[in-house]
Amino acid sequence: GPPTATDTVIVKNNANLTVNVANAVCQTIQVGSNTAPSGNDGTLTFNSASQLTVSGAVTFGDASRAGSIIMTNGGTLIAQSVVVTGINTWTPGTGTVVLTATNTFPNNTNFDTFNNLTINGGTTTLSRGTTVNGTLTVALGATIANGGDTLTGAGNFVMNGTLSGTGNTTLS
Repeated sequence: GPPTATDTVIVKNNANLTVNVANAVCQTIQVGSNTAPSGNDGTLTFNSASQLTVSGAVTFGDASRAGSIIMTNGGTLIAQSVVVTGINTWTPGTGTVVLTATNTFPNNTNFDTFNNLTINGGTTTLSRGTTVNGTLTVALGATIANGGDTLTGAGNFVMNGTLSGTGNTTLS
């Protein structure tokens, strides 16, 4: 059956897991893994109006394998954290990423653009220039820390929390 809120999900062996419901849940999810019995890359794809709530971490890859997340058609990914170890493709499309705890985005050119990004809790630290083409929301009590590069907001910018750091913020 479908995963429950206590399940660990690993997408590997070139499999593509498609989120096509509005109430998908799991404890953690890893796309791309070298765990036995075999490994290889994996892909997580979101359909329009779909939602996946991960109560722990979303992990791209491991030391030798990579993962992909495709939100071309939209969808919402809600997670405490995002860990990028090995990434093939990150396609923000028309999707929304909601983070509920402290995160540090990697200095990775493959994970620096979002459609909608919501920081609902903790501090999210940006390690490189980051662009949000849709709506960037920082909730009350949450912080987005710009680590020295440029944070670009090309859509709506809703700041109820804190913007900190030494980088520039460009709104267009």
